[in-house]
Amino acid sequence: MVGRSATDGAADWRQAGAACALELVRLLYEKARVRPTSYHGGLLIGRDCPTIGDNSAVLCDALVGKVVEVHLAAYKQAWRLWNSVRVPLNRVGTIPAQEVSQFRAYTAAMVTLLKGSFPWLSISPKLHILMFHVPDSLDAFGSIGLYGEQGLEA
Repeated sequence: MVGRSATDGAADWRQAGAACALELVRLLYEKARVRPTSYHGGLLIGRDCPTIGDNSAVLCDALVGKVVEVHLAAYKQAWRLWNSVRVPLNRVGTIPAQEVSQFRAYTAAMVTLLKGSFPWLSISPKLHILMFHVPDSLDAFGSIGLYGEQGLEA
């Protein structure tokens, strides 16, 4: 985060991070009209993903001046890639081979960007599935619209 130095204590970092996180949650509620659910561990649920993606510029704008510019640029690019990736994920119809190829390229670029820009980031099982298994499912079935996240995880 901008404005923090190596001499700041861990409590200062946690406080700044918590304040930033609360601001993002407030923006998600006020601008995107989504909120965390108690039955999902206090996290947002999958059906909110398109709404959050549609409002990603609001989240990026909120980070201006709060995070290092190189991280903000990577974060914005990751959102651009994600917003391209999420379209076929939410479509029930058959996805043309060209879009499947683009999907594969965008997911690989997104995960590579995230891992390269934020080395502390762990590639979660869901990102792994998105990058390696979803494109194969799209090739095999033409869509994942009727399968959903749990089916892909299985």
